[in-house]
Amino acid sequence: MANSILVSGVRDPEGPVWGKDASLFLVEMGDGRRCLSKVDISSGARVEIAKTEFRPNGLAMDGNGRLWVAEAYEGALLCFDVDGTLLKRIEGPAGAPFLWPNDLVFGANGALYMTDSGTTEHEFIPGGTIREDFDTATYRGCVYQIDPVSGRVVRTIDTDLRFLNGIAIGPDGCLYANETITGDV
Repeated sequence: MANSILVSGVRDPEGPVWGKDASLFLVEMGDGRRCLSKVDISSGARVEIAKTEFRPNGLAMDGNGRLWVAEAYEGALLCFDVDGTLLKRIEGPAGAPFLWPNDLVFGANGALYMTDSGTTEHEFIPGGTIREDFDTATYRGCVYQIDPVSGRVVRTIDTDLRFLNGIAIGPDGCLYANETITGDV
């Protein structure tokens, strides 16, 4: 089976998701973009639909067609409609703000699950270079369950994980997350 390119020229893309109209949505972390984009698959045309300004990292679409963006640099979870209008901004549970929202997945129950790497970009990449002690540094990585309707963190499922990254729900219905530093899932 031959590979095909759907779109070219995106900058540091993350989190591709398919929209209900067969459009492809993704976030672009690259300098000069830092945005939420929509791709018309028939033409390969990319359209920027919203700026996040800093480092959009993960992306997921809920059952109502809204786009949820894990904005790493801002420490926020952003919700947009497909036209790019910002609908919600969530910054974490009271007293424990998000540090580096990373990846997202919706459960069959409609809840949104998000990983937070557990450090800030400023601490992890000071001066544009990954810190030398990244493998022994302290992290407060978390897995959160978020109610997308109320916009609140319902619970923190796990804490003190070491640079938490990807997240998925398996065929067994269990939630899986991976730690970048340890290589554990």
